[in-house]
Amino acid sequence: LISSIFAGTVAFAYGIFTGGSISSIRALGMILFYLLAQVLGESYDMLTAAGAMVIILLVTNPLYIINGSFLLSFGAVLSIWFIATPLNQSFMMFRKEQKNRWKLIKRNHGRMGEIAFKIINKLFDYIGGMLIFSFGINMGMFPLLVMLYHEVPTYSLILNILILPIMPLLLLFGLVGGIFGITVGVGVAYIILKPCHFLIIYMETI
Repeated sequence: LISSIFAGTVAFAYGIFTGGSISSIRALGMILFYLLAQVLGESYDMLTAAGAMVIILLVTNPLYIINGSFLLSFGAVLSIWFIATPLNQSFMMFRKEQKNRWKLIKRNHGRMGEIAFKIINKLFDYIGGMLIFSFGINMGMFPLLVMLYHEVPTYSLILNILILPIMPLLLLFGLVGGIFGITVGVGVAYIILKPCHFLIIYMETI
């Protein structure tokens, strides 16, 4: 309960900081449902949480049903559940079977060769998983993007691979720098936030 209250407070503050958009409210609501499930000892169901947030948002404003942000936000959730996750699970099962077959083949690469082999395998799993997950979301969002914008991004799949992995790092440095800026001082915060500057330049350049 205590950790859920703390996490919920941080999530709520983050929702306010990001402007309280429809997608932020949707994400915040689903996180709070998840925390509530943890506290009550129940299983969390993404579709149930998303459905509850649809009802809550539409009760506050029925015209959200034709709002682009609303459609894209919940479209992304449905794409993750029905397309991206099953595709990713199939890929992981395929990779597991592939690794099991490779284990049956006797190898004599030495210790360093085995370590390099494991690193390459993990890297392949990570990049392949991200590619397939991103592809699944894009396929699910494709009809909505065509309907709303009459065009689709042709290279977003590659950009996601280059940008998504650094987002947690950017968020971590930003939060820590913000906390240090409030509590310790601007000088320390400046040092911590410096990596954010380069990460944002990297993203803008891409």
